[in-house]
Amino acid sequence: MKLTTEQIAKIEETLVLNGVVYEDIKLELIDHIAYEIENNIGENNILFEAAFYQTFENWKQQLSPRSSLWIGTNDVAPQIVIDKIILSSKKLFIRALFFVLITTIVLTALVRNFNNELALENIRNLLRVVFILELLFVVVCKFLIWKSKSVTSYGLIYKKTKYFFFGSITYLFWNWLNTINTY
Repeated sequence: MKLTTEQIAKIEETLVLNGVVYEDIKLELIDHIAYEIENNIGENNILFEAAFYQTFENWKQQLSPRSSLWIGTNDVAPQIVIDKIILSSKKLFIRALFFVLITTIVLTALVRNFNNELALENIRNLLRVVFILELLFVVVCKFLIWKSKSVTSYGLIYKKTKYFFFGSITYLFWNWLNTINTY
């Protein structure tokens, strides 16, 4: 059985009432819950209302409000939202850390093996340009998220990550290594 538009709207309304306000997560949950309701109706030969309450009872734990130190204890959201945001944030952090470490190691190896001052100055200039472009990118993204009408979990992650620049951290760390090498 296919659910009607009104029934899907009721699922969405219930999710919003339970704190699922992020569009990307809400759409994913609507799909899963609607599928489960359709299966309950088909397998158990029950009406939509009974299948609806039974399905949301199954999702009760995932929709219970929680907070996390990872995104801030002031932000309360359903458990499933918190879990998705934490997973996405951790993936972003690990990628950034990997990128920074590899870039720093490569740049440090270049500095130690290059005696050409012109090449080293070109690398420094390149890092400065990357830093400026990154800063510009962050400002533009911040503005676009601010102006956007849709609320997504990725927007929240971006707001919570306090400008985690890939290149700027590499640039600062590499400059710190250069000051150690010169003394």
